[in-house]
Amino acid sequence: MSLAQNDTIDQYYQINFNLDIERFEREHDPLNGKTVKMIPFRSSELFGFAKNGNPKKIIIPPQFEQVYGVYGDNAIVKDTNAGYGLINRKGAYLVPPYFSNLYPEGKVYHGLYYGSADSIYELPENDNSCWVNYYFDVEGELLFTEKAHDFRGFTAGDSLAWFRFGRFFHIRSNTGRLVKSFQIDSLCQFVGISNNTLVYLCDNDTEYGSSYIGYDVLGNKQFQFDIGGWGLDGVFKLSDNFYGLQGGNGDYYFCDSTGEIKPYGSYTYSVGMFYGDARYFDQNHFVLTDEETRKRGIVNRNGKVVAPFVYSELWPLQNGLSFGVLNERQMVNGVLSSSGDDYRLIFVDTFGNETVPKLPPPDEKHYQMLNKTIGFYDNAFLTKIYRKLERIDSNGAIQNYYHPDSTAFAYYSINGEEIVQLSSDIEFAGVFTEGLAPAATTEYKLGFVNKKGNWVVPPIYELQAAGAYPFPYLVVPEFIGGFAYIKAFKGYVDKKGRPYFDGKRMQDRYDFSH
Repeated sequence: MSLAQNDTIDQYYQINFNLDIERFEREHDPLNGKTVKMIPFRSSELFGFAKNGNPKKIIIPPQFEQVYGVYGDNAIVKDTNAGYGLINRKGAYLVPPYFSNLYPEGKVYHGLYYGSADSIYELPENDNSCWVNYYFDVEGELLFTEKAHDFRGFTAGDSLAWFRFGRFFHIRSNTGRLVKSFQIDSLCQFVGISNNTLVYLCDNDTEYGSSYIGYDVLGNKQFQFDIGGWGLDGVFKLSDNFYGLQGGNGDYYFCDSTGEIKPYGSYTYSVGMFYGDARYFDQNHFVLTDEETRKRGIVNRNGKVVAPFVYSELWPLQNGLSFGVLNERQMVNGVLSSSGDDYRLIFVDTFGNETVPKLPPPDEKHYQMLNKTIGFYDNAFLTKIYRKLERIDSNGAIQNYYHPDSTAFAYYSINGEEIVQLSSDIEFAGVFTEGLAPAATTEYKLGFVNKKGNWVVPPIYELQAAGAYPFPYLVVPEFIGGFAYIKAFKGYVDKKGRPYFDGKRMQDRYDFSH
């Protein structure tokens, strides 16, 4: 958080509207069928709930405008005449439907709405708005409330959250306890919470002019990095001598315990189009780019380079393997040649071991369309191949040939053996999850096939786009605990193909909505 130089009311008391979840009523938190006892069931434009495994057994009749998510025996729903609340399996509200947003944060539920500050502050009308935050435990019991102009909840596994009202910060635990309170200090600005450590950007007399300093809630210093001016959103301790730095522009950096910046990181090479996410540092291994050579390698949480920075491309790890390209330029008369590069497709594991796959090359653009990293899913590798065709030559013999416009989706094992090649009427396919893969026909009808290429869920549904310019994307369904969410129909199907909706397609009100 950066503060203006002039000390004005607007500087501290204007609400941060970026904290509201855009298009919340069309967001959806996919459920895990193994952990819930009821499944949303849509009839016309209203939602109720059916028994897990029996869509004909209605537990709660359709009466809600939206269902955001299902968690165990409870669900977050939107009342048709009010806001979001939390109900139990009997349809009774555990958290009343008072909120414009309600969502889980770790072990608690966070409800909020746009309200007014207390009259005791005597604020001008234009500066009298704030966020009203309510926190509840998993049973719906109120833990605490906070009014705030800016805040960050219990994210990325932290059990501490911060709330700023005007010039004052409150630090709360997820049990509701107020663990710390302090006022804004222009010489030592509060940055945020990382790994339950309070991070500050403080002025100093070093050549950098400022330092990032971390303290625990008791005031014990955890680190001090004299780097300054980086615009960090968080500092994460990955091991005793290795830290991750979260940039506000979607970039990630690394340093040791002395603050010495490593010559590698994860860079978007973009300004203002991406945002950092603290969950990035939940990984045990990081595919990173050398700042100077732009080559890629793999670094673990201890800061050890387990795969050297020699790869032209390395995709994010999937099941412990990173698919990449090794670019070996040949020496010509003692000089590296700028042409005739030898590209090798390889897999690299988290120990730096290389394997040359006996696989056709992947279709990178198709994986990007799926929003998936290249690799094995459910022990199957998806790619496009040229279909083998037959024709009769001039001597009347059968001749095999390939045509560049005749392609097929195929899946391969890690040993390079073809698992299945999908039929010619399939125009689109996704990766396997729980033994099934989404596929769409040339008429763009969506269903699911098994590893024999047979339809298990018939192709009677549709794919749908989401996102916004310049990054619209397809919402490709996949099974989680036996259920897949079909966005175009705003409902679930199980692995037997049974729909938990009345069959009517539900077109979103706006294009590219979430």
